[in-house]
Amino acid sequence: RQLEDAERKKREEEEKQRQLMLEKKQQEKIERRKKQQEMTKRIVAILIVVIIVISGGMYILNEKKYQQAKDLYENEEYYNAYNLFSDMKYYRDSKDIISQIEQNKFIFSEGYAPVKIDKMYGIINQDYELIQEVSFEEIDYFKEGLARVKLNGLYGFIDTDFNLVIDTIYEDANSFSNDRSKVKINGKYGIINTKGEYIIEPTMDEIEIFSTGLIKVKIDDKYGVTSLDGTIIFEPVADEITFYSKGRIVLKIDDKYMIASSDGTIIFEVVADEVTALSYGVFAVKIDGKWGFVNKTGLWLIEPMFKEVDLTNPTFPLVKIEDINQVKDIFYELSSPEERTLPDKWYKLFIEEEGAFQTLRNKITLFNYTL
Repeated sequence: RQLEDAERKKREEEEKQRQLMLEKKQQEKIERRKKQQEMTKRIVAILIVVIIVISGGMYILNEKKYQQAKDLYENEEYYNAYNLFSDMKYYRDSKDIISQIEQNKFIFSEGYAPVKIDKMYGIINQDYELIQEVSFEEIDYFKEGLARVKLNGLYGFIDTDFNLVIDTIYEDANSFSNDRSKVKINGKYGIINTKGEYIIEPTMDEIEIFSTGLIKVKIDDKYGVTSLDGTIIFEPVADEITFYSKGRIVLKIDDKYMIASSDGTIIFEVVADEVTALSYGVFAVKIDGKWGFVNKTGLWLIEPMFKEVDLTNPTFPLVKIEDINQVKDIFYELSSPEERTLPDKWYKLFIEEEGAFQTLRNKITLFNYTL
């Protein structure tokens, strides 16, 4: 029995030791898990800090780049601004600004657009690639195969291969239109063609090219007219020259006015106080304080008889008639006194498209109301 009790106690002691060992291992396992969790928390915290630092750094870098791009944009250096905004396309409103630059700031002509880079200019193609290095102080848009450029304060022209085909020798120059450009050299103006040849030698004080193909020139305060090929239509002897529609020109020489066609034909010539163009080739002419009206062929529609007129509306001139009964043989009053909306004694004329006043019963129609 003593042996059995001893054996039983031994087994109980061994079981107790085994339980203690199991508990110890379990506790060690819990401790290890706690340490792992703590380590994980520390790593996560470190990663969060790293991410915050990196994000903050990226934000600072992006914000700095964004502001740099905005400054370039405001200084009209759109090409460099475009490239910077493209590097951060999804940052703030960069995508919208890129679209604005593409649509409104890169203006292409004949496949190319001038761009400003560091206060100088180059050229990009329609893929927004810089194909002409920055080498000019100014570059205009291509017109008729040539673009005006400025170098060392003087103007010339390059072609679409970016060769300087007209030297930079001009103090001023316009882009080409109809194979012509107004240029200034030694303080005088002339006209050149796309080959750089003078059509009008640079001897003029002023030159103005009109869409009608006529050129107004000025020498010593006198005006003349030439054609685009340099042919003189009117020598520079006029005090004033005004161009109007329908190819009409009004010249004033001393107290004489001449209405002429674009080929130099004199249509009407008169000593007058004033001449004003109206619609459809009709002119109002004031002689000795009275106004009359001339048509596009130089014939009187109404000879001078009105002391007061209002020519604000060129199609509906207003005239003042003191006594309508005295001109019944010339005019037909269409409306009755009850319908009058114009001031008393004032009437409205109507110039029709053929360049004559509207008539009724072979008389010129007068309206005493607003049309």
